[in-house]
Amino acid sequence: MRAFKDLAATYKEIAKERKNFWDCIVPVSGGKDSHFQVHLTKNILGLNPLLVTYNHLFNTPLGTRNLRNLVSKLLCDNIRFTSNPDAVRKIFAYMLKKCGDLTWHYHAGILTFPLQIAVKFNIPLIIWGENNYSHLVGTFDPDDMVEFSRKHRKDFGLRGIEAKEAVGQDGIEWSDIAPFVYPDDADIEAVDVKGVYIPIMLLGKRRPMPRRW
Repeated sequence: MRAFKDLAATYKEIAKERKNFWDCIVPVSGGKDSHFQVHLTKNILGLNPLLVTYNHLFNTPLGTRNLRNLVSKLLCDNIRFTSNPDAVRKIFAYMLKKCGDLTWHYHAGILTFPLQIAVKFNIPLIIWGENNYSHLVGTFDPDDMVEFSRKHRKDFGLRGIEAKEAVGQDGIEWSDIAPFVYPDDADIEAVDVKGVYIPIMLLGKRRPMPRRW
């Protein structure tokens, strides 16, 4: 917790130096994990987060209410991007055939649009929620201060398929993949964007004990 608080304090000072209104970006969907992320970021770490949401269009009334609640109760600003339905249908159908993932655009949107906003608004810190893949593939220890990376995003979140590869397939145009195109390395380096996952110890969860056979 100490290390995470120190990180937050450092980036709060960077925000002041850059005259940024927001100290960091928190990608959210509106679910329970999102609420804890924002509570931790704002009420415990003392940061002023900009909430960033990719709207995949498949929302329930309860989910929509939860997202509104996240903004109104925790008093945060939220930028929400909604793809046009025709683009989603084309991408949905193509990715089903390409990799069998009906939800490719879900993951691609939430793992890309926050980076676009970070570059656009010169915000260098993105605080992600739980790093689920640390449990599934063992790439990292869940208690480590794991950082977000382009490779991790592509390999696990995007099933190894970048959005640009879909252009020209099944009628997909450049305009259809706008929220899924990762910023150029030079733009990311100019802002010095750093994406970190909340350590599992702060999520109040414990790793399962290994089985002994």
